[in-house]
Amino acid sequence: MQLLEASGEWRDGFLDQAIPPGAHRVEVVVQLALFPADAQFFVRRRDPRMLLAYLRAFGPTQVLRKVRSRQSEVTRNDAWLSVGVGWAELEGTRTAVAFVASSGPRGVERINVARPLLRPLDVGSAEGPPRHLVAPSPAAVHRVLGAAAVELEELVGWQPEEGTVPSLTDDTWAAVAKLAAQPSPGWVEAPPRLPATPVRERAEGVPVVDRRRSYHVFGYGQYAKVNATANLDRRLVLAGIHEINPAQLGPASGEPGPALDTSPMPRPDEDIVNAVVAGYHHTHVPTAVALIEQGARHVIVEKPIATTAEQVDALLDVLDRFPAARVHCAYQRSHSPFNGHLRADLGTGPVSMAATVYEVPLPPRHWYRWPVVGNAVVSNGCHWIDYFLHVNGYPETTALHVMVLATQTVLTLELHNGASGTISLRHQGSPRLGVRDLIQFWSDEATATIEDNSRYRSERGYRVLRSVSVPRARATEEMYREFARRIELDLPGDDPRAIRVSARAVVELARLVDEARAARADVDPR
Repeated sequence: MQLLEASGEWRDGFLDQAIPPGAHRVEVVVQLALFPADAQFFVRRRDPRMLLAYLRAFGPTQVLRKVRSRQSEVTRNDAWLSVGVGWAELEGTRTAVAFVASSGPRGVERINVARPLLRPLDVGSAEGPPRHLVAPSPAAVHRVLGAAAVELEELVGWQPEEGTVPSLTDDTWAAVAKLAAQPSPGWVEAPPRLPATPVRERAEGVPVVDRRRSYHVFGYGQYAKVNATANLDRRLVLAGIHEINPAQLGPASGEPGPALDTSPMPRPDEDIVNAVVAGYHHTHVPTAVALIEQGARHVIVEKPIATTAEQVDALLDVLDRFPAARVHCAYQRSHSPFNGHLRADLGTGPVSMAATVYEVPLPPRHWYRWPVVGNAVVSNGCHWIDYFLHVNGYPETTALHVMVLATQTVLTLELHNGASGTISLRHQGSPRLGVRDLIQFWSDEATATIEDNSRYRSERGYRVLRSVSVPRARATEEMYREFARRIELDLPGDDPRAIRVSARAVVELARLVDEARAARADVDPR
């Protein structure tokens, strides 16, 4: 498939996006890019001060990975709300349609559009050579479309996962069809597209010699590229990548590499032995369940492990039905190099914890804000909930409490072993180094502090027991190297009982927070 990049040049070799439920693939005849669909992703400013801060905290290797990953996302980040006309299969019939694509490339050969954003047209409306234009500014769009522009702008970045159903007036649809038939003069017109290409959602990769040491990735975002594959590749072979956004995959290079697929789920004909699940949070459990049911042996599930109580039950059920499957939960703090020090310094009894977490402000249209993804407890607070449970050996919880304030959410857990934990999620923080945290532990014997997952200090009485520093990414690196070792040696995964205790605590605390927030109008709904 061909895609128009920000440079104004066409590039070929992109895969077609797999058609999700409720959407249709449109063969674009005329496409007009109206409004930038920005503020969906984290896009860092090019600031040498930020680069220096990251170098000090993460080290040159991790920073180089991050820079390369961000550079590869330029095409993905160039998203637009566009309108136009084309051809789609509706009710089994090839139909001329007007369309509104709420977020996608400024120009593309084919695009998936939700059914409410399609309107059948007379056949003659979708005839003629392909044309792609970009509006010079949002102001120009408003001048041409008037009230229709206001209605369209409200749909910028909309996704079905938001849980709303878009609707446009007849007048707006008429304005879209008219503009597509006669684009406004002065808009930037792209060069002609190359000859049409066939639909292709998959690209074959290099055959894998040793299946047992191969793995597939589901969700190829920043985290998967910088952390998962970068560390697993030291011992395993990346056999395939599933990523729903073709721009994130990039064009086929022609070089030997893994198989590529835009399907969010494993295909029925795929033979996947090991996998990393790192897509949208609400897809983790459905993807893991599908993989296990198709015969996967080792499945690494990124956080959060589940977003609802029903998903927790579904994951436990599939592990019960397929006892040979191994699930590895990607909570990197349970693999921190400080954990041995912590247990040695604080003894073998209950360990209480108090954590303060400063989150990075979210872009206004970021997918973390989708209701289906879960609130901040699920998307980020799960790290510290699981860590507190891990340090104590995953005992049952005896009480869970929440307090929702204007600028923070406070979670409290009481455990069967007598330990208590408090986690303060601050909704405002500095983006200089990403998410920041300060964790304090104590027992009858000693206290310990971990700052930003990179500095450890413990004390007993008047004596400092030890003070240790490591690069901030060390825990994540150690985690994925451990997962690679488990896969290579076919070792057990995480204990289903621990998965149950942790995941249920997360979703129950998230539910309590939702209830508390419903009673307040002055807090961020996520």
